[in-house]
Amino acid sequence: MKARKLLAVAMAATLALSMSITAFAADGDATGNGSVDGAGTSEGHVEQKHMNVVLPTATASTFAYTIDPERLIQTTGGGKYAEGTTFPAAASDTGVYFLVGEKTYANTSNELQVINKSSADVKVSLTVKTTPSEGNKDIALATAALSSSETSAKLYLAATIGEGDDKATQILSSTPETIDRKLEGTPGNYEIIVGENETSHEKEYQYKQKTAGLSAWKALKFSITGAVTEGIAIASDTTAPKITVTWAFAEPTASDTSLSDDGVGTFSEDSAPSIANTNITVTADTAIAIPVNLGAGSLAATSVTSAALNGTGTLELLDGSGTFATYSNGTLTLTAALANFIIENPTVTLDVVFDDDEETTVNIEFTVE
Repeated sequence: MKARKLLAVAMAATLALSMSITAFAADGDATGNGSVDGAGTSEGHVEQKHMNVVLPTATASTFAYTIDPERLIQTTGGGKYAEGTTFPAAASDTGVYFLVGEKTYANTSNELQVINKSSADVKVSLTVKTTPSEGNKDIALATAALSSSETSAKLYLAATIGEGDDKATQILSSTPETIDRKLEGTPGNYEIIVGENETSHEKEYQYKQKTAGLSAWKALKFSITGAVTEGIAIASDTTAPKITVTWAFAEPTASDTSLSDDGVGTFSEDSAPSIANTNITVTADTAIAIPVNLGAGSLAATSVTSAALNGTGTLELLDGSGTFATYSNGTLTLTAALANFIIENPTVTLDVVFDDDEETTVNIEFTVE
C-alpha cells in the first residue's frame, strides 16, 4: 500500500514537470534570450482633398449690349424690334440693354456664378475691363454713377460681384481690375467609402461626394449693369466699347491669409425665390427698381403674384393698372408717385409674394434718402 502511494506521488511530479519546462544554462554560462517578429502594415492613405470648381457657361451675347442715349426704344415703344420683345419699364430704364432671354432685354446682364464643389477652399479671381472700338468714336466712359447734371453723353458700366449687403461694385474702364474672393470648401459633403479599384477591381478606400444630404456649396455670382445719359444727343457714328470679363481659380497660397469672402453666397440645385437687397433707398420723384430672383429647380417660382405696402393699412400694388407697381422679367418696379408716398410714410414696409408652391414672401424695408 505504501509502495502504491509513492508511485502515485512520483507520477504526479512527472506530469507537473512535463507541463512546465524550464531551460537551464550549462554550468558556468549565465546568458539566455528569445525573440519574435511582428510584421507592420498600413491600412493605406486616402487623399481627403477633392477639387471640383464649376465655372460659368457664357456666350458672346452674355455681356453684349446696346446703348440708347436718346431713348429711341422707349419713344417708339420698341417698334424696331420683333413683336413681343420686352424692355425695362420706362420709369426705371437706364438706356443700356442686355439680352437676358428670348426677346427680353434688361439693364443688367444675366448673372453668372463660380461654384466651389470642392472639399477645400479655392481663390476665385474676376477681372473686368473695356476695350475701345476701332475708330476712336466710343461714347465717353463715366468714372462714377451718372447724375442728372451731366452735360455730355456718358456711359456707365459696372460689375456687381457677390450678393447681399457685402456685394462689391467695380466700375469698368480700359484698365483691368481684378477682384479676388475666397470660396470655402464643403468637406461635410464628402465621405470615405470602400469601393472597387477600376484597374485591379480590388476593394479600396475612396473619398467620394455624398449622394444625399448635401449642404449648399459656396458660390460667387457676378453680372454687369449699364446706364447711359438721357436726352443728350450723340453723333450717328458713335460706338461703344467691348466688355471683357475673365475668371480663374486656384488653391489659396500662404500669402492669401487675408483673402475676403465678402458677397460670397451659396448654390443649390434647387433654390427658393429670393430678393438680395431687402433694404431699399428711396429718392423723391424716382421710380424704384427691385431685382428679384425666381429661384431654380423644383423650388422655383415663375412670377411675383402680389406686392403689398403695409404700415398705414395694406395697399395692394400689383392691381394691373400700373399706378403703383409693375412686375416684368425679374424686376419689380415701384412708381415715382409711390416712392413719394413712402418718403411721407417712412415706416411702411413691402411684402412681396411669389407664386411658388410655398408662396415665398419677402419683406422689404425702406431708407429715405
